[in-house]
Amino acid sequence: SYRLSPSAAPSFLGVGPLKFLDALRIRVDVASPLSEVFTETCLLQYSRLFQLLSAVQFALHGSKESWRQLMGSVDRRAKTGARIPTAVAALRHNVLLFLTTLQRYLLVDVIATEFFHMESRLSEVQSLEDLLRAHRQFLEVCEAKAFLGMAGEAALSTILALVQQALRIQRVFSVEAAQAEKLKAAGRAF
Repeated sequence: SYRLSPSAAPSFLGVGPLKFLDALRIRVDVASPLSEVFTETCLLQYSRLFQLLSAVQFALHGSKESWRQLMGSVDRRAKTGARIPTAVAALRHNVLLFLTTLQRYLLVDVIATEFFHMESRLSEVQSLEDLLRAHRQFLEVCEAKAFLGMAGEAALSTILALVQQALRIQRVFSVEAAQAEKLKAAGRAF
C-alpha cells in the first residue's frame, strides 16, 4: 500500500500555499524484496519530484483561473469602456507559457525519458543489485535534471520564485474579481 502523509522534514518549496505541498511525503509499505527498491531515500526523491510537479500544476491551475477571472472582468469593463492593460495580459501569457513549458520539461524530458532509459537498463539486469542500481540511477538523474540536487539549487530557487509570482498574480485577479462582484451586487441593490 502507499499513502501521502505530512512530514516535518526541511522545506524546499518555501512558504505560502506551496508550504502545504512541501509537507506531503510518499510512504510505501511493502515487504522484502520491494522494500529494497523503495527505501526511505528513494521515497524522499519521489516525494520531491511529486512536490515540484504539484507546485507547477497548482500554479498552472492558478494562472488559468486568473485568466478566467480576468476575462469575466472584461465583460464588465466592456460595458464601462475600461480596458485591461496590455502589460497585464502579456504578463499572464508569459507566466502561462513558462509554467506549461516547465511542466512539459519535467514530465516528458525528465521523467518519461529517464523512465524509458531505466526500462532499457532493466531489460539487461542480471541481479537484484543491477535492478537497484538502475532504479537509483533513474531517481538521481531525474532529481538532477529537475534541479532538485545540490547543483540545481539556484535554478530551483528561481523556478520556485516564479511559481510563487504566478500564485500572487492569481490572487490579485481573484481579489479584483471579488470586488467587481460586490460592486455589481451593490448596483443591483439600487
